[in-house]
Amino acid sequence: MHSRATPRGSSHVVLVFGPAVCSLSVCDRRRYQLEVIQQPEVAAEFGANALSRLPLSPPLVARLTICDDRRGSIDDDPDLPFLIAQLVLFSEDGRHELDAQAPSAIATPPPTLEQQRRRTLLYGSTVSSPQYLRDLNGRPGVFFLFPDVGVQREGRYTLRVRLLRLSRFDPTRLMSEGEQSASLFIAQTSTAPFAVVPRQQYVAPEQTRLTRHFLMQGVNMYAFNTRSL
Repeated sequence: MHSRATPRGSSHVVLVFGPAVCSLSVCDRRRYQLEVIQQPEVAAEFGANALSRLPLSPPLVARLTICDDRRGSIDDDPDLPFLIAQLVLFSEDGRHELDAQAPSAIATPPPTLEQQRRRTLLYGSTVSSPQYLRDLNGRPGVFFLFPDVGVQREGRYTLRVRLLRLSRFDPTRLMSEGEQSASLFIAQTSTAPFAVVPRQQYVAPEQTRLTRHFLMQGVNMYAFNTRSL
């Protein structure tokens, strides 16, 4: 593990843990940490059939931890209702963003043809609100779930989960700056690489214990049995 230097005056620290990037951000003396606790393994490409897509399996789950210097872990952060997690598609090595941001009604200039083409790679609910759930050890926590996300084309990819505070989110700036707008995100983390295979080769993995555990708590998640589709 190592830390990456940031400009003087910045409160943003990036820690590298193997293939995933885990970001800690300090906002008003609070520290926000995202951790992927369930990694997607495989999905079936859907081509032009977005409505019949098969989502990533198992579903991606990220856990949010909020701490401060006085109380340690915080369960009652007043900003929590204003936090969302956004999912973005990246190359297998995590260096290149492959999924363009959705356009803003006031964004200028309009998206290019290349941006429009790239935007179709990732489908589904790519924004998640925080959910209070209990983990496999019975401990309560804050989680972001992405149960219906699919990728259009065959290949190997990673996904980046970015934490945003709605009151500070500027879609115009995000469109104009792209990857240079990292200061908009108060934390982020990445998945390990996963495969998107032709539909005829797809075999749904067995349900994980975590997926079953969340289903028992009333979470709406896809639940396929292991079989070829």
